[in-house]
Amino acid sequence: MKKLLTFALAMLMCVVIVGTSLAEYGYTKLSQIPAAVDFTFDVTFDEKGLPHIVTDYPYKETGAEELNLTYNKGDIREAAVLNYNFITGETCINCYNGNLYSYDNMSAAYDDIRNGVLTLDNAVCINTTNNSLYQTDWVLTYSIPRKTYIDYEEKTNSQGHNAMGAGGERKLVSFNNGVLTSSYYQKRIDDGDLCIVYNEDGSIQLAYIDLYKGENKGFYDYNESTGLFSGKKLSELGFDDNDINQPAPAALGDSKDPSAIKAYVARCYENILGRDAAAEEMNTWFEDLSAGKKTAAEIADQLATSAEFKRRHLSFADMVDNLCKAMLNRPAEATEKTDLVNMLKNGQRLKAVMKAICETDGYKAVCETSGLIPGTVKVPVIIKK
Repeated sequence: MKKLLTFALAMLMCVVIVGTSLAEYGYTKLSQIPAAVDFTFDVTFDEKGLPHIVTDYPYKETGAEELNLTYNKGDIREAAVLNYNFITGETCINCYNGNLYSYDNMSAAYDDIRNGVLTLDNAVCINTTNNSLYQTDWVLTYSIPRKTYIDYEEKTNSQGHNAMGAGGERKLVSFNNGVLTSSYYQKRIDDGDLCIVYNEDGSIQLAYIDLYKGENKGFYDYNESTGLFSGKKLSELGFDDNDINQPAPAALGDSKDPSAIKAYVARCYENILGRDAAAEEMNTWFEDLSAGKKTAAEIADQLATSAEFKRRHLSFADMVDNLCKAMLNRPAEATEKTDLVNMLKNGQRLKAVMKAICETDGYKAVCETSGLIPGTVKVPVIIKK
């Protein structure tokens, strides 16, 4: 992985993760994180030797403000970060350890990144960067060697990217192969922090209080059998006694409804292809949809762009009606049908119709209640000469 950057060939990393709704206290599976969506990034250098990050990450939909790539010489304390600002579209570099690796100027650092002396670290981060008080910040981390997102962290009462004020809460969830493995909760008061670590089933693995000032200054371990922290109640240390009952930041259990997922697959085959799904087809789609490997949009897209569908020679009206029956579990409403049919009459692709359906509240509700990842349909850009 340290040789990942070969700028002569223009590095391209593809992240194949899509996101849907936020659970009450966090996320059971990585696919539930709204910010964990498909994106690519490319690092290039211009004729002046300046680095540029080009990315299609949909920051407007997720609220992201920055993408950060960290480089080092093998010592993480000597780190240089390429920072891409989604809002301005600019790339800049931040160097740590105070002395810019003893470089006399930025261009020397740029040269070492371009020439592979500084190499891309193991993680890519996408994050918000609120710099005022009482904000909510989040950071999503993607592991290059593991080729997956590995954790998501958010905090309230943010005071800049790394700080949190009194009254703030921090929640961190970690994943392995897309499935929750552990989570962390932190509550801050004026004098210090309550920290709780949970395992994958939501049970408390350890908890402690670290008060770094005040009359109770000190470190207090949690005893599960007594419910006390080094013999003291939470209320004696400045917290609420019920804080220890804070649910794990990730909602546990699998919300996917097997019967609803199979019903969605069956509707897609029945309405798009005009036939029942074969047993193998049903099993394959069911497994992929249940595991979060495929989205509800993908099955509709794949079937509606197949040769088998084209051989049906359906009218525009029937195409729209059948897609609505498959994806919305109802026929198209009158106005809706007119609008979608007009899209096809005006030369837009069927993919554009499916994408429009994917953006409706009705489609998102069907996916939510069925435990499906909604996804969307990408519409190719037609370049007219």
